[in-house]
Amino acid sequence: MKVYHLRVQKKLRPYTYSFIKHIQNFNENYKLFSKSENLILAVSGGVDSICLIYLVIFLRSFGYSNSIKIIFIHHQTRKGQDAEKDFVKKISKNFGLSFEPFYVELDSISDFENEARKKRYEVFNQFKDKGKVLLGHHLNDSFEWSLMQKVR
Repeated sequence: MKVYHLRVQKKLRPYTYSFIKHIQNFNENYKLFSKSENLILAVSGGVDSICLIYLVIFLRSFGYSNSIKIIFIHHQTRKGQDAEKDFVKKISKNFGLSFEPFYVELDSISDFENEARKKRYEVFNQFKDKGKVLLGHHLNDSFEWSLMQKVR
């Protein structure tokens, strides 16, 4: 079995290598971001955004040298968010990435999802001239959103 080595001193298994290669090709075909562009990763601590960190780190084995900044948006609505923030901060530190939490206050809890989304995008807009903001989502996010809209 062939093992691939990353500059971040991690070993990639062949399937992982193939996946990252696919992402590299997708990125280059659709010109999402350049190999040296500043990247701002919005990370919640969920599996999708943690995978995004690893994905961008692994792209370094394909010649990417992006500056990476991790941002975390704290809605201040749950006790568990402090632990999530600390988790994301620890992962950022382990990879040597800059980390910045943003605390937002929601005006309306009755329409939490919409209000929280607006506040997140206000934070994202602060970075529009500083690089590309990347978000991690999985198919269930899309399904959950569609289901919530139908229930309303």
